[in-house]
Amino acid sequence: MLDKDRLLRINAQVIDGRPGGRISTASREDAALHTIRPLRGDPHRVSVAILTDASDLAESIIGVVSSMGWESVPIQTADLTASASHIWDLIVVAAVGETFPIPSICAQASRNTRQRVMVVSNNQDPQRIADALNSGADDYLIAPFDADECRARMRMLVKRSGQRSKPHDKLVWIEPLLRTIGIGSRHATLSTREWALLSILIDARQEPVPAATIEEQIWGATGRQSTLASVVSRVRDRLQSRHLTGIEIVTVRGTGYSIRFDDLDTSQLHGSTSNDQHS
Repeated sequence: MLDKDRLLRINAQVIDGRPGGRISTASREDAALHTIRPLRGDPHRVSVAILTDASDLAESIIGVVSSMGWESVPIQTADLTASASHIWDLIVVAAVGETFPIPSICAQASRNTRQRVMVVSNNQDPQRIADALNSGADDYLIAPFDADECRARMRMLVKRSGQRSKPHDKLVWIEPLLRTIGIGSRHATLSTREWALLSILIDARQEPVPAATIEEQIWGATGRQSTLASVVSRVRDRLQSRHLTGIEIVTVRGTGYSIRFDDLDTSQLHGSTSNDQHS
């Protein structure tokens, strides 16, 4: 199990991938701050999730990440599903031993196509490497590794991630598996029922949807307008708090609700909201 105090010291003291270096107090405080935060801190700073159950290998990877001025967030493999709503620039899977479930972890980590996945492992079996790459990993680095090579590989993956998926500032995008909607680099992650409401409205292509229809699709015969109004209010608050300006849920008097996109590119939306999570 990774110890938070130990990780704070690592992030604060690593220089060029080697422990024991010295940096300024301001840099140390900045490194500590980004390690504590459950979500990525500065949206303009490269953010790397370190997915691991092995502290020694994780520490080496954190050292490399810190030496580039990037933020690192260690995540236990058991917490991968709970952290799926976060969008990272890179996910590094630190895998040690024969029993580490590399293929299943890579398959989970690569569900969000906006993220690159890198495996770092002491397992040199060609079949295991092939299984990892076939399951969604973008790269496989054998440990122990050279810090310069590791940095070069990470920079390449982050650069590819930005080239392939960085949306322009007017493009509306969604990740149904993560129940996430975004505009450019800003995004909001919704609860299951909030996402169900948003999906219904998006699929209606800005046409009004009767409240009774929405209630039936989300709750079945038990739906109530007071409950629907509460969900609508929460979605509006979430969109506003995440600065998703231009996406608006409109109340259509006497009918129900519709969704409106003001001066936004919605070309990637339609036909892609289904994720079987309306229940």
